[in-house]
Amino acid sequence: MSDQKASGPSDSLFFEDVPLRNAEEWLLQADYAASKGSHERGAQGEAIQRRDRIKQLLLDLLPEVSDLRFAPPDADNPMARVEVQTPYGWVGMRNLSLGYRTLIAWMVDLASRLFERYPESPNPLAEPAVVLVDEIDLHLHPTWQRQLIGYLTERFPNTQFIVTAHSPLVVQSATDANIVVLKREGDHVVIDNDVESIRGWRVDQLLTSDLFGLETARPPQLEDFLKARTALLSKPRLTKKDEARGKCAFCESQLAHISYGDVEHFRPKAGWRQEEGGPLGRPGYYWLAYEWTNLFLACTLCNQQFKRNLFPLRTPSRRARSHSWLQHTRELAGNPSGVAITTGNSHEAGLEGGTTCAPRGVWLPLPLAHGR
Repeated sequence: MSDQKASGPSDSLFFEDVPLRNAEEWLLQADYAASKGSHERGAQGEAIQRRDRIKQLLLDLLPEVSDLRFAPPDADNPMARVEVQTPYGWVGMRNLSLGYRTLIAWMVDLASRLFERYPESPNPLAEPAVVLVDEIDLHLHPTWQRQLIGYLTERFPNTQFIVTAHSPLVVQSATDANIVVLKREGDHVVIDNDVESIRGWRVDQLLTSDLFGLETARPPQLEDFLKARTALLSKPRLTKKDEARGKCAFCESQLAHISYGDVEHFRPKAGWRQEEGGPLGRPGYYWLAYEWTNLFLACTLCNQQFKRNLFPLRTPSRRARSHSWLQHTRELAGNPSGVAITTGNSHEAGLEGGTTCAPRGVWLPLPLAHGR
C-alpha cells in the first residue's frame, strides 16, 4: 500500500496538489476489513456492508461491467488488485480507460468520505452533502454523459451536486437542475442565472442557444455552400448562370423552393437495382462513395422515392464490380459532371454499356468528397 497523506474532505477545493483517495487501495482495504476474522461481529458486519455497497455502486455506474472481484497476488502479479469483468474478460482497474478510472476515482472518494462522516447511518450515501465537480463530462462517452446526472440523483438523493460541463448532453439531462451560464465579458466573468427552460430541446438546439453560443450545428464544410446559396437567393434578379445553380440533377426543380436538397450518389454505393422492384445487387459502387464526380445535388423526392438504388445499364453484363473496372475517360453526354467513368477498355464507349438514368439537370457539387 502507498503511504499517501490523508486529506480533509474540502482540501481539494483549495489546493490543486491534493490527490483523491486511491480507489483501488481503498477498495482492497475495505475487502480486507470485511474478510478478516474478528471478535467484533458488529464491526465486521459494517465492513462487509460498506464494501458490498460501494461495489454495487460501481457496478451500477460502469457501463458493460458485470462484476468486480478482489484478486490476490499470484505469479504474474505480485500485488493484490481489483479487477472488473468486461465483455473482453477480467481487466485490472489500473488498466481501464481514462473515462472509467476518472469516474471510479471521484466516486470512491465521495462514497468513502460519506461512510466516514456518517458512521451510524444505515445508508451513508443518502445523507446530506455538497459536492463540487469540475468538467464532469471529461473523458466520458456520450452515453455516460446523458445518464450520469440521473444516476447521481438516484444514488445520492440528498447530495447537492454543483458541476461544470461543456457537453450539451449533460445539460439536456439536467432538466430539473438550476442551470447557470458563465460568460466572459472583457476581463471579467458574468454569471447568468436567467436561463430559459430547455425541457425537450434537441442537442443541436442547445448548441445553437445562448448556453453554448454556436452559430450553427451543421458541419463546417457546408458553411461556404450555404453562404453562397443565401447570397444567390437574396439577388433581385438571377443571371442564366445563377439560374443553373441549385437545381435537382434529375427533375431540374429549384431546390430553394422545395427543400435543402440531398447529396445523391449517382452510382449507388451500397447496392444497385437494374429495374424498379428488382433484386438488390451487391456490391455497390463502394469505391465511389467519396468520389467527387459521383456526387450530385438532388431533391429529396427524386433521391429517396425515385432514384434510390436504381442504376440500370443497357448491357448489365458489363457492370463494374470493383474499382479496377472503372477509369476516367472522355465526356459522356447526359452526365452533368462533365466526366464519364467507363470500363477500363479504351474502345468501349458509354457508361458500362450505357445507363438509362443519367441526370438531366445541372450538377452543383457539395464540398463533401475527400481525397479528390
